[in-house]
Amino acid sequence: MFQPVLRIDPSCLWGRVVCGDTETTKQYDNLLHQMNLFYHDVTQDLRRLQPTSLQEGEVCVVYWSAMKWWCRAVVESVFMDLASCQAHCLLVDHGERLVVPSDRIRVAVPHFLELPFWVRRFHLAGIKPMTLKLDLDIVDNIRLSSVSLCILSVLVYISLCSLLSELIGRFCLIFQICVNDDLVAKKFALYMREADGDGLDELDQFPVMLSSNILTQTVCTTSNKLAAQTQPRPGKHPDVTSCSWQPPLSVSACLNFTRRPLCLQMLRRKQHLTLSPAECYSWPAVARGCNTVIISHNADQPLSYLVPLLTHILLNSIYASRTSSTGPIAVLLCPGWEKIQAVYDLLEEMRVIQSLHPVTVLLGIGKDEPKAVRIPKNCLLLVTTPFSLVRLLSSHCFLFLRLYHLVLDEADQLFTLAPDEMATILQHFQKITLSGEKGSCSQQLVAVAKRWTSHMESLVANHMPHPCIVTTVLEEAALYGNVQQNILVTLESSKISVLLGALDFNPDVAQKTLIIASSAQEVEDVFKNCSPVIRSMLLISEKNARHVVGVLRYLGRTNAPLPPELLSFAQSVQLVREDQKTDRPLCSYLKSFGVCRDSSVCPDRHTFISHLDQSVLPATGVIEVVPLHIKTASVFYGRIVQKEEGGFQSMESEMTSYYAEKKSGAKELLEGGLYAVQENELFHRVKLLSVPDRGDRLFFSVFARFIDIGKEEEVKSHQILQLPEQFHSLPDQAVEIIVCRVKPTDAETNWHPKVTRAISQKIRGLQHRARAVFSLGNTVFVDPMVRVTQVPGMKTVINEYNVQSEILNTGMAVSNPEHLDLLRAFCQESKTGSSKEAGQLSGFHPQVRWHQTSDSVIVTVKLMNPESQRCDFYPDRVVYSGRVNGQMYRADLELQANIAADRCCWEMKSNEPVLKLVKQQQGRWERLLRNKVPEVVFFVEDTGEDNCYVNAESGSESD
Repeated sequence: MFQPVLRIDPSCLWGRVVCGDTETTKQYDNLLHQMNLFYHDVTQDLRRLQPTSLQEGEVCVVYWSAMKWWCRAVVESVFMDLASCQAHCLLVDHGERLVVPSDRIRVAVPHFLELPFWVRRFHLAGIKPMTLKLDLDIVDNIRLSSVSLCILSVLVYISLCSLLSELIGRFCLIFQICVNDDLVAKKFALYMREADGDGLDELDQFPVMLSSNILTQTVCTTSNKLAAQTQPRPGKHPDVTSCSWQPPLSVSACLNFTRRPLCLQMLRRKQHLTLSPAECYSWPAVARGCNTVIISHNADQPLSYLVPLLTHILLNSIYASRTSSTGPIAVLLCPGWEKIQAVYDLLEEMRVIQSLHPVTVLLGIGKDEPKAVRIPKNCLLLVTTPFSLVRLLSSHCFLFLRLYHLVLDEADQLFTLAPDEMATILQHFQKITLSGEKGSCSQQLVAVAKRWTSHMESLVANHMPHPCIVTTVLEEAALYGNVQQNILVTLESSKISVLLGALDFNPDVAQKTLIIASSAQEVEDVFKNCSPVIRSMLLISEKNARHVVGVLRYLGRTNAPLPPELLSFAQSVQLVREDQKTDRPLCSYLKSFGVCRDSSVCPDRHTFISHLDQSVLPATGVIEVVPLHIKTASVFYGRIVQKEEGGFQSMESEMTSYYAEKKSGAKELLEGGLYAVQENELFHRVKLLSVPDRGDRLFFSVFARFIDIGKEEEVKSHQILQLPEQFHSLPDQAVEIIVCRVKPTDAETNWHPKVTRAISQKIRGLQHRARAVFSLGNTVFVDPMVRVTQVPGMKTVINEYNVQSEILNTGMAVSNPEHLDLLRAFCQESKTGSSKEAGQLSGFHPQVRWHQTSDSVIVTVKLMNPESQRCDFYPDRVVYSGRVNGQMYRADLELQANIAADRCCWEMKSNEPVLKLVKQQQGRWERLLRNKVPEVVFFVEDTGEDNCYVNAESGSESD
C-alpha cells in the first residue's frame, strides 16, 4: 500500500510502503526526534560533527531550513563557487532534494543509521520524455523536464483539495486523472509500447483518457486492475492501476504542503486553488525555460508568473554556480519602486530569500551612486527598474555576465516609460546570449503585460527566438492578429439597417467578418438579416455612451480611422463624467506636478470650478509658513503665520489652560462635529469624518481630521474630549502647501518614502519663508521655500537651506520647470471651456420649461422617471443631471439673476423633476438664463394670473 507522495518527479515518485501498522511510523518519528535533540544541542563539539570533506554517495545529516529539521541525506553532487561550497542532497526519509551549504551538513552518527531509508522510488510506466535538453557532464540519467514536476504536483494537489472536504479520519484517495495520460496530453511525454518483450522502444503519441466517472469505480490495491475502461489505442497498453492512499495523519495534517514543491507551498498560502486560463497556458512554458509573453487581466499580480519562474530559476541556480562569473542569474524589471517592494514582499512570503538571496536596487541620478552599490556574491535575483539597471550596467557591467533570466513585469509600461533604457538592457542581454559564458543553462526572457503594444511586437521579433505567446484578453488578441477595425456611428433605431448597408456580400477578396452584439436578442436579429458575410464592423449608438470612452481609447491603439462623430461623442461623454465629479477634490497629481498620471481612470476632478477652487489665500508675495504634516516630499499641511494676529496662539494657550483643570470626555460623537484630542502635551481641534456603529462595543475608533494640522487619522473614542463653544469660532488653520518645480525622477508617479522621510525630518514644525506664486482653494503654491535663521544679536538673516534643493539633492527628483505654467493653463482652459460647455453637450441637454412668481422660479425638466438624479444649487447657476434609458442628460443653467441657494429645493411631480429657485430679490425676471442656449428655446407667456408667468417652446428668441 502506497502512502501519499512526499516528493514528486514524473520519472521518479518518492513514497513509502504502508504495511498497515503504526509501529514503523513511530520508529521513524522517534528517530527524527532524537536526531534533532542531538544536533540542536549547543554543547556538542562542532569540530567532531562537521565533515572534513564531502563526496558523492556519502550519507550525512543536513539541516532542512523549511521545516527546521535535521534529516538523514545522501550527497548526490558537490559544487563550489567563489563564495561557498554547497551540496545537492536527497533526504532519504522525506524524498526531498535540497541544495545545502556546507556549514549545515553534519556527520551521521552510526546510531542514527540503524533504520533503513524510509522512502522508496517508483516510476511511471510506459512513457518517456518528449523534449529534453541535458548536459551529459552534469546529469547521468534521463529524467523528465522540471515543468512536469510542477504539473504533476498541481494535479495531485487539486485532486486532494477537491476531496478533502468530503473525507474525514483515515480515508482512501485515488487520482482524478491518469498521470501518464495527462503528461502525454500536455506534450511532456510520449507513450511507449513493448517490442517483443525486449523493452519499450516504440513511441505512440496518442493519449488515452480515463472514463469521466473514475471516482465512482471500485478502489483496489496496487496489484489489481482499474475497473474503468479506456479508449483503445494501437499497441499493447500497460496496465492502468489505482493506488490506495492511506495517510496515517489527520485531515488537517494532510493540508500541510510545506514538503511539497515551491509552487504548491505558495498556492496553498495564498488560497490560490484555481489557476486562471492564462496561468494554465503559460506556466508550462515559463517553467520549461521558454521565452514567453503573457497578456492577461491579472498581469499586474506577480504571483501569476513567479511560481513557475522561481521553480525554474532554483533549478538553474545549481548549474549557474559552475560558471566562472559572479552576479545575479535573473533580473526582474518593474515599472516603479512600489512594484519593486510588492515583488520583494511576495518573495519573502514564498520563502526563497535564503535560496536566491534577492536584492532590490533603486538608484537616483547621482553620478557616484552606481559606484557605491555592492551586490552580494550570493545574490541570484535582482529586482530593479530599467533606469536603475542601466545605471548599474554603466559601472558594474561585469556583474551581469551570467544573466540567464530577464523578466519584464508590466512590460507595456516599461517600454512606455523607459524606451531608451529598455533598448540598452535588451542589447546587453543579447550580447550575453551570443557569448560563450552561458554554460549549461539556456537564456529565458519573460514579458508580462495587460496590453499588446508595438514595442512588444519588436521584442518578440528581435529578442525572443521560438517564443510562446499567451493572451487571454480577446481585444489584445485582435491587436496581435492585426484585425482591421471598421467603426460606424449610428442611432440605435437604425443600427441593423446601417450594418446591412455597410456589409459587402460580393467581395473581391474573401475576408472573415466578426459581428459582436450587446445581447442575445441582438444576435438573433443580426443573424436573421445577414447571410454569411466576410467583414468586421463595430457599430456605436447613443446607448453605448458609458462604453464609448474605453472603446475610443482602445481604437486609438489601432490604425483604424476614427469617425468625427465618434470623437465628438466621446468628448461629450468625458465632459459629462467630469461634471459628475463636483463632489470630488481637485486631482492631487494635477496640483503637485501639473499633469494627472492618467485622467481616464483617475477618480478625482480635472476641471476648474470657480466656487470650489477660487482661493482667498495669497497668490503673490512673501509669506511665513510652518509645515506640520508632511504628506509627500513636496506637499505639506501647515499654517500661514500672520504677523498681525495672534488668534491661533491665543486659542492654543487657552485650550491648554482649560484642559489642565478638567478633561471632559465627549458625551456624544457626531459625524461632522468638533472635538479635541490630546497628543503629548498639546491639544488639537478635530472634526469627525466618520463614526462607526459602535453596537455593544465599549471601545472603538473614529476617523478624524485635525483641522489645524491637516492630517487625517483614526482616533480612539476614549481619547476624544468635549470642545467648548468658545474654541469653535476660529476658522480651520491648516492649509495645503505645495513646493513647485520638482517631481520624482524616472517617470515615477509617487515620491519614494525615503525622500519624504528625509524632508519631513528636516522641515517639520519649523517656520520657513516662502514666496507664494499661485493659489487654488485651500492650496497655496510656493517657489522658493527656505529656512531663514537670524544671526544672534544682529538683524542679519541667513538662508539655512532651500527645500527644493534639498529634494533635488536626494537624487530621486528632477526639476519640473513647466509646473506653474501648466497650472495656469489648466485654469484658463477650464474657464474658457465652461463657456462652451453648453454647446458641446447639446445632445445631452434635456428640454426645460419654467414659470415664475414674484419670489421664486419654478423649472420643470422634461424627463420621465429619470434615475441617478443630482441637483446642485449655486447663487448664480443650477446644475441638474439624470439618466433615462441608459442616456445621461445634464442641464447647466447660468441664471440671469441670483438666487438663495440654501433655500432652493427640488422634487418629483407627475414623474418629472421640478426645481424651485428662490429669488434673492423679489421681482419679475425678463429671462431665465444669462446666455442664450440654441438647443433650448423659450418664450414667456402671461397666464393672466397675478405675478405668475409660464414659458412654452416656440421658434422665437432663445432664453
